[in-house]
Amino acid sequence: MRKGPGLPLVQYLLAHIHDIVALQTEERSGMARAKPTIMVVDDDPSFLPAVVRLIRTGGYDAHGFGTIADLRSALPFPHKSCVLADVVLHGESGLEIPEILRTQGEPAAIVFMSATEDRDKIEVASSLGAVPCLKKPVEAAVLFDALEIALRGNPEMPDVNHQ
Repeated sequence: MRKGPGLPLVQYLLAHIHDIVALQTEERSGMARAKPTIMVVDDDPSFLPAVVRLIRTGGYDAHGFGTIADLRSALPFPHKSCVLADVVLHGESGLEIPEILRTQGEPAAIVFMSATEDRDKIEVASSLGAVPCLKKPVEAAVLFDALEIALRGNPEMPDVNHQ
């Protein structure tokens, strides 16, 4: 029997052939599960596209919005969505987002982030979000963990905003 670098791959493929075929069948039939969608709201023109790209590398669908009005125009959100929002926006407050989503019947989870040192705003954001407010700049691993927690707490879109 041949031994070499290709053999473990062949063994793996043989052991998992049924799973591979099932996944290919799901993809062809359109039954594949949709990726969770992350709606990012941040008014920093350099941060917004960078964090959207980062989130996409994590396997999510991601869309960026510079204002709350832009976010509102995207309603209703796709199934299995989460909003990642800056607390302090130019002329606006990200803390308004939970109420906007509630009045629109949009049950997306919310994760707040901020560079502000205002402890009161951080406390409010932590109480309204699915996880405590993230401190900017946020590490990628911390961001992905927060998104996963928020989405897991939101499996069938219940209200997880702790209002």
